[in-house]
Amino acid sequence: MGAAADVNPALMAKLPLPFKQLGMSVHHEMDELAVAAESGKPAAELQQMLVSALSKCVACHAAWQIKSGS
Repeated sequence: MGAAADVNPALMAKLPLPFKQLGMSVHHEMDELAVAAESGKPAAELQQMLVSALSKCVACHAAWQIKSGS
């Protein structure tokens, strides 16, 4: 969640709520993954946590895009 704290507040105010909710959930899951890794959880469990978080990345990138004007 530390990376999310550095986002420009003016930009955050313009982003749609579903985008922010999905993004924050990814940041939260990555934090949980880091804690699990530091505590020595098995690789298979860490991999499943990563798959869950990355599936949200894919969903977000599929749903939210800024189209170029050119």
